[in-house]
Amino acid sequence: LSPTFSPSVYEYEASVASDVKTVNVEAIMEDSKANLVISNNVNDELIAGENNKITITVTAEDGTKKQYVVNVKREALTADATLSSLTIKEYKDFEFKSDKFNYVIKVKNNVNKLTLDYTLSDENAMAMYMAMMGISASFAGLYTIARRKKRSANN
Repeated sequence: LSPTFSPSVYEYEASVASDVKTVNVEAIMEDSKANLVISNNVNDELIAGENNKITITVTAEDGTKKQYVVNVKREALTADATLSSLTIKEYKDFEFKSDKFNYVIKVKNNVNKLTLDYTLSDENAMAMYMAMMGISASFAGLYTIARRKKRSANN
């Protein structure tokens, strides 16, 4: 929270990483007879790359209102959906090119699995691959891999 909280400061800023979807706001009143209302959007998912305004309204016993605003900026989500490396254990001649996104490889008849080792350019991205096998190009599998820097996938 910036600046550090002071009852006489009414606007604050906070920044959170792109993987933070919600925040918890805990407000403590000086006067137990006052009423505190936190805006409903505090329960909503923060919009990535944008300012998310949370309003805290304190109403004193005599009806005097003071409004505090916390602007929460969630970092933008990644737009980098590329690999920085890719190898295929069973296919030694495979050559990865960072600007190529589709590969067709031919393997010997006795190969019944492929081991893909890859690294995502952005550790917050996710990878998905599809394998097609046989002359009819029948669908063999679709997998979503969770976040890890170095990944191995068997198919």
